[in-house]
Amino acid sequence: MNESLPTRPVDDRRNTRRKRARRLAIATAPVVVGGIAAASALGAVVAEGGPTISFPTQPQYTIGPPTAITFDNTGPGSVPELSTATLSGASASDFIVVDGGTCATDTLIASGGSCTIDVRFAPSEVNGTNDQATLSATFGFGGGSVTSTINLAGTAGQLPTGPTGPQGATGNTGATGATGATGQTGASGLNGPTGATGATGATGATGPQGPNGLNGLNGAAGNNGTNGTNGTNGLNGSTGPAGPAGPRGATGSRGPAGKNAVLECRLVGSPSFLTCGVTVGGVQTAFAGRAAVARLEHGTRVVASKRFTKTLNLKTKGLKHATYRLVIFREVNGKLETLAVANLWIGKTVDELPTKS
Repeated sequence: MNESLPTRPVDDRRNTRRKRARRLAIATAPVVVGGIAAASALGAVVAEGGPTISFPTQPQYTIGPPTAITFDNTGPGSVPELSTATLSGASASDFIVVDGGTCATDTLIASGGSCTIDVRFAPSEVNGTNDQATLSATFGFGGGSVTSTINLAGTAGQLPTGPTGPQGATGNTGATGATGATGQTGASGLNGPTGATGATGATGATGPQGPNGLNGLNGAAGNNGTNGTNGTNGLNGSTGPAGPAGPRGATGSRGPAGKNAVLECRLVGSPSFLTCGVTVGGVQTAFAGRAAVARLEHGTRVVASKRFTKTLNLKTKGLKHATYRLVIFREVNGKLETLAVANLWIGKTVDELPTKS
């Protein structure tokens, strides 16, 4: 959870962070940049997660939770206790080394062991770029010390915006100000466009009628002209469009009832084929050039279909034992007409089942 600092000035907060960062004194040992281990005769220390540890975005003027940075002893010998942990870089004041890590309490770090230093991110302003600093941890004192560094980076975000407060009451109207001095006369404007043409004037009065002229003499009557020759007959016109169709004739009388068609089927070939024949009046029917069409259905799916002229042979090998519907059509005037329908159980035998109407 973020810790808000709403009342302390920015300079005070920066000074407080600097003081807290100096609690472990100032490092004087050599620095190895980028999380690279620094070695001594006793051991070697390296920071995990290098070369840079990134902190989550933190609103300005707030302090983020502690982030534990682990330092591992990768050498064969032990490493002395932590002597200093300092921050440097352009944004060093935006990071705080705090109590709580194990490096401050461990007196000796054995080979293969590790300890932690807690750092918190506390940005002071939003600058649109990452805040960057370097954490340097020195273990031991003087010539027997070893220093390891790790880069820190974090982005400062905007503080959360609270809801808009209610609108205040309208203030009183101020007094009317004094009239300003009259400005200088502006330059003359450009000439306007030419106006539209005026309407046409009224027609003048009609002048007086002139005197009638003298009548001319009648001319002599001309002779009758000869009759012209008859013209040739014109071509016949094109045939007009067909007239509307006449009314439909009355339906003819119903013909005599046909003989019942019987569908007989059996399984052959262990069983591999369904063979069927259609008999009408006890005689097996051949459809000559107008072949019949058989369709074997299972539910809504057509599992087999075939054209035949006398005897139907449908492959049944691989079909599961179930009830199927066999429909026989014949072609009449280009359309399929249902001739026979039977429900069949196809298993090791074929049995005709009653057809539901």
